[in-house]
Amino acid sequence: AYEMDLRSPVNIHVIANQLFYVQDQNGKKGFARVGFPIITSMSADVTCRQAWDEIWRHVCHFVKEDGSTDGFLDANNIYRPHDILTIQVLTKQGQPAPIFCTEDGKTSSELPYDVDEKLRDALRSDGYDTFMFLSLKWKNPVPKPAIADNEGEEAAAPAEPSIMVRPNNFL
Repeated sequence: AYEMDLRSPVNIHVIANQLFYVQDQNGKKGFARVGFPIITSMSADVTCRQAWDEIWRHVCHFVKEDGSTDGFLDANNIYRPHDILTIQVLTKQGQPAPIFCTEDGKTSSELPYDVDEKLRDALRSDGYDTFMFLSLKWKNPVPKPAIADNEGEEAAAPAEPSIMVRPNNFL
């Protein structure tokens, strides 16, 4: 059970579904729902960065970590949470809500992980009241290319990611 004050102006109530990037037996790729929705509340005064961190705190246990240092998910210090998780803001009808401005002047529905803008300011532009609907899109990281240490040297082959999002963890 989850209790909340429905009309509290000091809280944003979050309902988030989770999707995992998969490939079916016919080779078709896409996102499929996994697990149960996440329901939580956060202060209406949080920034986008704080909201991202708060949501990550609720879901980080779904990731297998082979080590962790200084905000990285893996012992090689390559992957960060936003490499495997995209948080998308949805309309009340479940469609992407392009309410955030990107660096190139376009709009996006992806909650930025590195912006200190107040979340409520972005949400007001789309008529949100006290509820925010999210889609958490998980995918295993693609190996990042290695960089040569010295000029003229060949870079080593990319290492397989040392972290894995495991769909069974969501059940």
